[in-house]
Amino acid sequence: MRKIFIFLFFLGLGFSKSKKEKIIESFLDARYSGDTLLVRSMVSDTFIYKHTPYIGLEIATKMENENLIVTGIINNRDSISNSFFNVGDTIHEINNNKINQTSFPIKGPLDKSVKFIVTKNQDSIFTENISNLKRIEIVENISSYLIDISNYNNMWYEFELEIIDILTKKNTSMVYYIWRGQKSQDGYVYEFYRMEYIQIDKKTGLINSVEGLWSQNQFLDQLE
Repeated sequence: MRKIFIFLFFLGLGFSKSKKEKIIESFLDARYSGDTLLVRSMVSDTFIYKHTPYIGLEIATKMENENLIVTGIINNRDSISNSFFNVGDTIHEINNNKINQTSFPIKGPLDKSVKFIVTKNQDSIFTENISNLKRIEIVENISSYLIDISNYNNMWYEFELEIIDILTKKNTSMVYYIWRGQKSQDGYVYEFYRMEYIQIDKKTGLINSVEGLWSQNQFLDQLE
């Protein structure tokens, strides 16, 4: 994969980079380049990646025969899941609409009720269920994280990473950057802006955690 890096430190312009800034630059470089060996060497054994939280349902699904099949239950770090759903259940309707008449993702504020018509796995009886939208934040360990960054890297022909700013207080840094990528040489350019907290162990220099920050996009997703 081809890559381009641009570093714009507005507050630190004209000054030499700190050790933590260099660690963060190297980490982001390795992460988006899919260099799992280098990433693994830069993080602690207890490393966790906290995805940006969102409001949604605690299930993963796939489309099959114009219905949704539950493929997984998402673990919610804020509460113990007591989901009505199990892997293999079939969702036929959402809020009295057929699946092909339903807009996705399901939007709304925290605790909004969502009505489902479901047949449980290996059962033909239609059941009505009411579930609530919840605050979801997926937390990955290092093994899962390495798989994810490798899979993400394989999707792109080239990328550009523009670091706008890094602010540091004690062992926590906030990094703000823009990522742009193309899936083919002459393909469309996709981009996103991102802010993350990165915690670095002062003694070892290893990264203990990365946490995606809630943004206005997550707020707007709650509006119908």
